[in-house]
Amino acid sequence: MSSPPEDDGKDALIRGRSRSEASGSRSPVPLDNSVSASPPLVDSSDAMPVNGASQAPPNKDAILPLDLMVPLKRAEPSIVKTRAGSVLSRGFILKTDHYPSGESLTRPLISLTNIPRGPPGRALDLDLNVHGAPNFRASRQGNLNVFGVAQPRTQGLRAILSALRCRPGTRDASHVVWFSTREEPIVYISGRPFVLRDAAEPRRTLSLSDRAENLEAIEDRLKHDILQEASKYGGLILTHNELAADSGEGAILPTWTHVDNVNVRTSRELWENMRLDGWNVEYHRIPISPDRPIEDNYLDAYLRVIKNADPIRSALVFSCGMGAVRTTFAMVAALIVRRRMLLVRGLDDPYATRSSFVFPPGTPRQGSATPGINTPATDMKLTQALENASAQQDSNKSLLRLTYVLQQHLHSQSAIALLISQPVLLENLRRAHQGNYGVILSLLGCLDHGLQAKKLVDRVIDAFHRVRYSLTTPDDDGAKREDMLIKAGRSLEKYFFMIAFASYVDSVPDFSQTFSDWLKARTEIWNQVMFLRKLWGSRLNAFAPIHDLSILSRSGAEAKALVAGQKNDVEISGGQLLGDEYSDHVVKNRGGIILRESTLLKSDQWLSESQRVSQSVRGVINFRNVPGTNIYACGQPTESAIDEVVQLVRNHHPDATKVVWVTLREEPIVYVNGAPYCLRRERFSLRNMKGRMVVFYLNCALTLFIADYGGISAARLEILEGRLKDDILAELNAFEGRYAFLVP
Repeated sequence: MSSPPEDDGKDALIRGRSRSEASGSRSPVPLDNSVSASPPLVDSSDAMPVNGASQAPPNKDAILPLDLMVPLKRAEPSIVKTRAGSVLSRGFILKTDHYPSGESLTRPLISLTNIPRGPPGRALDLDLNVHGAPNFRASRQGNLNVFGVAQPRTQGLRAILSALRCRPGTRDASHVVWFSTREEPIVYISGRPFVLRDAAEPRRTLSLSDRAENLEAIEDRLKHDILQEASKYGGLILTHNELAADSGEGAILPTWTHVDNVNVRTSRELWENMRLDGWNVEYHRIPISPDRPIEDNYLDAYLRVIKNADPIRSALVFSCGMGAVRTTFAMVAALIVRRRMLLVRGLDDPYATRSSFVFPPGTPRQGSATPGINTPATDMKLTQALENASAQQDSNKSLLRLTYVLQQHLHSQSAIALLISQPVLLENLRRAHQGNYGVILSLLGCLDHGLQAKKLVDRVIDAFHRVRYSLTTPDDDGAKREDMLIKAGRSLEKYFFMIAFASYVDSVPDFSQTFSDWLKARTEIWNQVMFLRKLWGSRLNAFAPIHDLSILSRSGAEAKALVAGQKNDVEISGGQLLGDEYSDHVVKNRGGIILRESTLLKSDQWLSESQRVSQSVRGVINFRNVPGTNIYACGQPTESAIDEVVQLVRNHHPDATKVVWVTLREEPIVYVNGAPYCLRRERFSLRNMKGRMVVFYLNCALTLFIADYGGISAARLEILEGRLKDDILAELNAFEGRYAFLVP
C-alpha cells in the first residue's frame, strides 16, 4: 500500500463528530480486517445505541454506513486512558509541536529591547520569514554563518537548507551542521513534529533524558507504539492540536491523524533520509533542559563539533522548541568561537569596535607632508574620541530605552518625572541595562582581559536585538514572583557564563583544554556562581545595583517619606556633606579591573580584634609564639612591622638560616605608604560599629567579600594584586596623586 508523499505538514486530519440519524438502524463495520489480534472498537453482533436511542439488530436489507465516524467518536474519550504502549502509555498524548500560544522569550522579564511580536513567542522583525520554520534568523553582524530556528516542519527544514545552499545537485554546495537541543521525544507525522505530553499538563515539557542515545531509543519505541495503536483504528491515531489564540492559551483539540510505516519518522530517521537524498547536512542531538546547569559540559559538546567545521564553508544551525532561549545562547557561543577561528586564520575581526577602524600606525594620510610617518599621538586621540562617542551613544540609547520601558509599566506616574526626581535610580537602571551587575563586575576582576570579554559578548548579544533584562513585576502573586525571580537568575547566570566562555576562547586558542576543566581550575569563579545560586538570604542581592526597585511601586508621597535612622541631618535638610558627595562620585565612577565601581580600599588593620600578648609589636596585632616551638603567628602587619617581626625571630633563634613567612589571606592585599589595604564592597564596609557588635559585622564583611576569592590559588591571587596595584596607580594619576581610603 503506497502512501502520499510528505507535505508541508497539512495532515489529512479527520475530526470526530457526533452523528445523528433521523431513523433506521446502523451497524459498524470492521475497522481493519488485516489486524486480527487487535480488538475492534465495537462488537458488530450487539445492538449499538446511537445518540441515546436503542436500535434493533441489523437485517439483511439495512444500508450499512461506509465511514468510521461513529465508532471513532465513541472510542475517543477512552483512548488516552487505556493506552498501553511502552512510551505512548496511559495518560499520555501526542501534541503538535507548534507554539501558537507558547511562552515568549521576554515574558518573565522586561526586555530592554523592543521586539515587535505577533502571537506570543513569534518575532515579526525577522529578515526572512520561512514557511514551516518559525523564528529563523541569523546574527545581524559578522556574517559568520550561524543561524537559529524553532522546531521546523519538514517543508520548513527543506526551505532552510535550500536557502543555505546545500540542496541536492547544487554546484559547490555548502555544508550545514544542524544542532538540536530538544530534551523530549519528537516524532514527525506527515512532515509535522509531534511531542509526547502528559494529558494533565499538555503544555509542560517532559524531560525524559539528557542523553541523545536514550532519547532516540525512546523515539523508536514511540514510533512503534503509534503504529500499533493506529492498527486498531483503521490507520488513524488520536493526536491533539494546539490552536492559536489572540491572547492567553489556545485550545487543544483532539484530532484524528492518518499514519503508516512511511509517514511516521523519528528525528534521526528524518535527518538520515535527508542525507541519503543528497542534502549536504550533518545532524547532532545535544539535549538541554532549561534547568540543566551550564557547566554540565554542553558548551564543550558544542565546541567539539564547531571547532572541526570550516568557518567559511559551513553553516551552523541551532534549534530548540521555540528557537528562543537555548537557541540564542548556543548561537552566541558559536559566534564567539567562530570569531576566534577567523582571527587565527589572520582574517578581520567581525566584531571589531569603532576604534579598531582608525588608521593603523604607519598608514599614509592625505595632507601629510611625509607619507608613512607614524603619528601615535594622533591615533591615540582619534581612538579615544571614537570610544567616547560610542560610549555616549550607548548611554543615550540606554536612557531612551529605560524611559520607554518604565513608561510602559508605570501607570500612575510619568517615567521622565520619576527619573528626574530619582537620579540614583536612573543611574542604577542604566548600569544594569549595560550589564554592569555587581556579580558581573566581580567576574571581570577574576578574568584575564575580562573587560574586553564582556564588551565582545555585549556586541554579539546586541546583534540579536534580544537582550538585556531588568527585573520588575506588578503581580502580588507570590508564586509568580518566585517564578520570575528564578528565571531572572537563570538569565543573569547565562550572561555570567558567556563572559567566562568568551575569556576561555581567547585564552585557549587551540581548545586543548575543555571549558569545564578551565572553570574547575578557577575556584574564585565557582564561588561567584554559588553566590548567584544561593538559596539563603535575599537572592535579589545578585541583581545589584537594581536589587531594590521598590520605589517604582510607591506613590509620590511615599517616595518622599524619610525612613528613620537612614538619613543624617544634613540630608534631611535637603543637602549632602560635600566630602560625602565627592567620595560617592569617586566610588561610583571607578573604572578599574579590580578596583571598580562601588568598591572601596579599606585599611586592613583590625585593632578592635587585638588581644593582650607578652611581646607586642607596633603595626601588627596578636604577635605570639607557640610555646616550645619556633612557630609564630600574627595578624596582617604593616611594612615596618614585618622587619621588626623578622628581627625578633632571628634574635630568638640565632642559629636559624632562613625565616619562612606563610600568609593565609584569600583576598588581594596591597601596601600603600607601608600600610596594608584590602578590597571591600561599598554596601558591606565597616561603619559606626562599637563594642561587641564589631565582631559580628567584621566577620560578616569578611565573609561577604572573601567569598569572591575563597579557594583561589596563590599565583592567581598575586595576579589580582598586580591588577589592583595598577588600578590604584591609574586612579592616583587621574586625581593628581590624591587618593581616598576607608579607615574604620
